[in-house]
Amino acid sequence: MPATFDLQAIMQAVPSASSKTPADMDPPSFIRMLPSEVLSEIFDIFSSDLAVLEDPLAAPMMLSHVSHFWREVVIDSLPTHWCTLNIRHVRHPEVLLDILGRSKNRTPDVNVYMPQTDPEPYPEDPNFIAVFSGIAAHASRVRRLSIVARNPTIHRIMRYIDRAPFSALENLELVQDGPDPTRFHFYGCFVVNPEVFSALRLVHTAAHFEDASNLGGVRTLDLDHSSGALLDQRAIRSIGYPNTPLTPCMTKLTQLTIIATRLLKLPTPFVPSFTSSDLRSLKLADVPATSTPDVRDEVIKLFSYTYTPDLQELSLERVHVSAFLLFMQMLDPKNPRFPAVTSLTLAEVHLDYINTMFMRAFPALKALSLIKIDPTPITRLLPDPLLWPVLSRITVDGCDVSRPSPILMITAP
Repeated sequence: MPATFDLQAIMQAVPSASSKTPADMDPPSFIRMLPSEVLSEIFDIFSSDLAVLEDPLAAPMMLSHVSHFWREVVIDSLPTHWCTLNIRHVRHPEVLLDILGRSKNRTPDVNVYMPQTDPEPYPEDPNFIAVFSGIAAHASRVRRLSIVARNPTIHRIMRYIDRAPFSALENLELVQDGPDPTRFHFYGCFVVNPEVFSALRLVHTAAHFEDASNLGGVRTLDLDHSSGALLDQRAIRSIGYPNTPLTPCMTKLTQLTIIATRLLKLPTPFVPSFTSSDLRSLKLADVPATSTPDVRDEVIKLFSYTYTPDLQELSLERVHVSAFLLFMQMLDPKNPRFPAVTSLTLAEVHLDYINTMFMRAFPALKALSLIKIDPTPITRLLPDPLLWPVLSRITVDGCDVSRPSPILMITAP
């Protein structure tokens, strides 16, 4: 249960500064005697309790008005209070930019959430210019950048942060929000440091980077209704090409999510931008029906180029039955295809074709999650103790269920 605070009682506990002489002053209150380190912990709890408020300055500004001592603690001793900038509007840009100034040399998180209809004014709104020009000026310190907005707003923001040197950026998230964002747009050019940049999430968006080498440190890639360009080394901008050969730029990628994202159709052979042998977690969702030979070849490439026997977590969600049959056909009845997978998630997948060969493909499975599907085709095979022998947890739509009891084999005398 979150802690509650009575600000009026706190302010009354602080000694009054109205006395004119030390002799007339009241003895220091207990709360005034607390060291700044203890106050820091209290302020953290207080700020977390008010985190639901839209105004990111609510907690630190309130605390800084209690007393001069508290103001010093909040501003000087606790720059972490100013390390998250939540932008929901561009009113009072001087207040928002003050957070960046007070974060000093720390790396702030910048979260832009402006999904509302935002027609572009003419001339450009000076507050909008001030906010995002200010962010661009501090780009080299930003640790995380999240932008959730409609397409016109994202394009407006990119005018000011395009090619800004995000040398400390670790995580980038671009989400095109709206009633029906059926089309995605490319944004950027983003300039990041491959020694730092490690996570990228694109939802109904796509992104350009200064050079393929910028993506060398990416460990987590989440493409949700995005472009398949980042999966194909041929489509990623490279300063050295064609003088340097096309080799995967994301050699550290371990976690890959592909949702309703199609591979590109180019005249030259597909060149993956990642090394599948490094993948440890894979999620494939909204895989289309193999209704034409081209789509069939695309789905085969998707399953093939994301495969590694070292995979540990696999999630298949909303895979069309024809695509799932292709997945089943790629299993080897003699050799387990996924010997290292310990966690398997199946969501809205047609399981009528599940058989013992499928189950033997995951001999090390420990956790099984079934979502919005009839579990009967699997549960009827589970009593066999030779199938998934180390399976210890089964969840169906988030609820834990027990594994059926094994069948007792009685040998006749």
